[in-house]
Amino acid sequence: MSIFDQIPLRFPETPLDFDSLTVTDANRHIITAIRHPQRWPFYAVCLVGPEKSGLSTLLLAWAEDMGGIYIDAAEPSLLDDKATQAGTHQVVAIDRADLLEDDSTLLSLLDRVRRSHQHVLIAANSPPGQWKFNSPDLLSRLKSAPILDLPDPDEALMRARLRRAAARSSLMIPPNVEDYLVIRLGLSFNLIEETINRLAGAAGGGRDLTVPVTREVLEAE
Repeated sequence: MSIFDQIPLRFPETPLDFDSLTVTDANRHIITAIRHPQRWPFYAVCLVGPEKSGLSTLLLAWAEDMGGIYIDAAEPSLLDDKATQAGTHQVVAIDRADLLEDDSTLLSLLDRVRRSHQHVLIAANSPPGQWKFNSPDLLSRLKSAPILDLPDPDEALMRARLRRAAARSSLMIPPNVEDYLVIRLGLSFNLIEETINRLAGAAGGGRDLTVPVTREVLEAE
């Protein structure tokens, strides 16, 4: 058996655009809302959802669709660099804003976006009221921004995420195994990546991916 039969291969994936996103009853209203910033009541909107809920995917798709700039606030050096690039006539997507520690950078960026009559989409795992900012001006701006809560997935979204995660590991999931995983994992994205990684390891070891094998792998310590 070669090393390629033993180790599951993972392939880089192209970020999804809006046309490639799975749209269901669970997320249709969110996607519709962020795709039409001209209808927003305020120039900034906060998108809030738990980890692994797809916030980054939505922000990347939004920035691409709007011809704007995507900024990961968890990388301070990248934030400073891209914030200075955010000029007029560009929307800005700020991901993981709850991890940002520098009030002044975010406040300055919001000022530039507002003055240029553009929009900013801010994503985080918690609402702005829980962020650790000290600037009264910044807190006031954030409190004025509408909050969109990313809802729990429905079955169609769960299946789409399972298939996408499996494709990254070059793993083929039989339909009956997919049905089992949807029931086993429930309507939550949290365990998808870990589950697919474990199943890819079993498949890479030469085992056929059946429901009994899937159950055995997931119940193993």
